[in-house]
Amino acid sequence: MVAGSLRRLILALAAFAVAGCASFEPLGGDRDDDARTVTVVEAASRDDTVADAEDAPQAALPQGAAAFLVEEARALAQAGDYERAAAQIERALRIEPANPWLYLELAQVRLQSGDASQGARLLERARSLAGGDARIAQRASELAERFGAERATP
Repeated sequence: MVAGSLRRLILALAAFAVAGCASFEPLGGDRDDDARTVTVVEAASRDDTVADAEDAPQAALPQGAAAFLVEEARALAQAGDYERAAAQIERALRIEPANPWLYLELAQVRLQSGDASQGARLLERARSLAGGDARIAQRASELAERFGAERATP
């Protein structure tokens, strides 16, 4: 009994250590996905999407465990398991509650699952947390246009 608990604890610590080493890497444009499965932070790694925004404030991409959870969520969403994908991103939001990229990720999952109203509210939340990061605003607009999500009304 104790050995099993110890083994689970060691495995959990090892998984956390590996997750802590993970970094959030936006997926590039070399994938052959349809328009509805483009990742949220694709634009974050490309300077050509926002004209000369080097001096503008930029929100930090998710790091460590949050980045690991986003990668898991992306795989789940790709497989069509939107509820579990959303749950993983919500876990990441508990780690980094003010990260607008995570709200964009969650908005994309909600929009993919057909929940346009929740997706629109999450896009607005991402915009409000962007702190002047034009990449966030642009990506939110792209998602809203792609999925037909109207801006949420208060």
